[in-house]
Amino acid sequence: QYDVRKCDSLVLFEGASVRTIRKGITWVSTIKEWRGAPRSLNVLYVDLKEDNYLGLTCPSAYATTSSQCTAADAIVGINGQYFGDNKPRDYLKFKGDVLNKGASNRSAIYAGGAFVMNGKKAEIKKVNGNEGAARLSDETVMVCGPLLIDDGKFETMLGGTHNTETHPRTAIGVTKDGRLILATIDGRFPDQAVGM
Repeated sequence: QYDVRKCDSLVLFEGASVRTIRKGITWVSTIKEWRGAPRSLNVLYVDLKEDNYLGLTCPSAYATTSSQCTAADAIVGINGQYFGDNKPRDYLKFKGDVLNKGASNRSAIYAGGAFVMNGKKAEIKKVNGNEGAARLSDETVMVCGPLLIDDGKFETMLGGTHNTETHPRTAIGVTKDGRLILATIDGRFPDQAVGM
């Protein structure tokens, strides 16, 4: 159940296009004007129980998401972490190998959540920055933030101009039945997509 008083962006999905990419992967897409500006939203629903493989890369900040997907022969892909000084700023471990330790002293605004996977089981865990994520024993760990929902409860720590100003956005979630939700809101294209 969604409380539209807390999540009014859901109105954007009225009239959205829905496409099955392959068994267990559904893509929902819409471009609409909302609050006086164009918004471009894309949401992927991934059933990890199907034969769907998830991979992570740790490239330089100069590699576009589309070029990374092409190089990895991926069906779909999203940008999942912050970059600064041409490198990722947050902890990233894939199948037991630490790809990036991340910057120290990262605020929970930027590094308060971790997407983790063990085999085909995915979940979101609350962490205290990169240092907290490094202590997780999970096979795959990707730190990001802010944490929006923790165990079904809305988190309220969304302070800081990075979270209150309009920017492109990426979100990842896991449903109770184990499906993965990957959402992107394009931005910095004034006449097409301004972000959220």
